[in-house]
Amino acid sequence: MPQAPHSTSKQPAENSPASPEKGNQGKNAHPDPAKARSTNPSAAPILLIKYGGNAMTEPELRDGVLRTVASWSLSGYRVVLVHGGGPFIGKAMEADGHKSRFSDGHRITPPEAFASVERALRLDVNAVLVRRLQALGHAAVGLTGCDGEMVRVRPKQHRYRDPMGKEVRVDLGRVGEVEKVQPGLLHALLDAGFMPVVACLACDAQGQGYNVNADVFAGHLAAALNAQSLVLLTDVDGLRADPEDPESTMARLPLGDVDALTREGVISGGMLPKLDACRIALQGGARKARIANGTKPVELARIFSDAAPGTLVTP
Repeated sequence: MPQAPHSTSKQPAENSPASPEKGNQGKNAHPDPAKARSTNPSAAPILLIKYGGNAMTEPELRDGVLRTVASWSLSGYRVVLVHGGGPFIGKAMEADGHKSRFSDGHRITPPEAFASVERALRLDVNAVLVRRLQALGHAAVGLTGCDGEMVRVRPKQHRYRDPMGKEVRVDLGRVGEVEKVQPGLLHALLDAGFMPVVACLACDAQGQGYNVNADVFAGHLAAALNAQSLVLLTDVDGLRADPEDPESTMARLPLGDVDALTREGVISGGMLPKLDACRIALQGGARKARIANGTKPVELARIFSDAAPGTLVTP
């Protein structure tokens, strides 16, 4: 497996990604990934990163994020990178004459627009991320949920309640709802030293392809892998107590508060699937979930410190 640049640099400082978080002892202590990986690679903690948004569109910013992701791998974590590609999908759909529409943060994908979505995710995003990670010295492997029957889906029928309390059903088109996850292929690749880069596409039982919300897709994979951490990268610093106030980022959010905050409108739009992803991950086996700003790669380097950025979602 190729070595990333500077892989022989000096030992990581306290509270670096390779170090346990300070003050954590007992069952909640963060494992030392470097030690786990050196003694038993298959026991090293899994870090699942969901990457998307505008942090993908600027090459310099993108490479900064990928360097941080690469540093976590060098520190001993087994890293899985899941990605969406909203800006690229939007551009591809527009070029093909399709209008982008959303319902509660979920992209509506008419059957005739699916080819545009698939092309954007496979070619404009996945292939580029794999090449850039390989340039950083990592054996990245590009995948979708269809590969190895990793993710099985069914057509998703989205439901919400209008201001009068009436349930409204929305046909999202070729958008999938996860039925089953088989993580065997991911485990095999991780144990062999590869870094999976997974596009949020999946197939139904008949082999038909679907677009899946990348946050929810990542949450299901984090649960199936019993990930140490799920980190959802977005374009803001985390969940805001006041959606209009950038300075109101919540440092911690218990899952039990999510429903009330949703009713109050604090959680809305694109944050809805992110909190769904955190719920799926934490209830399914992941230990931690965090929403952080992917446009600030320098801050991401502190993700395992006491001064970690973003919003930590707790069970």
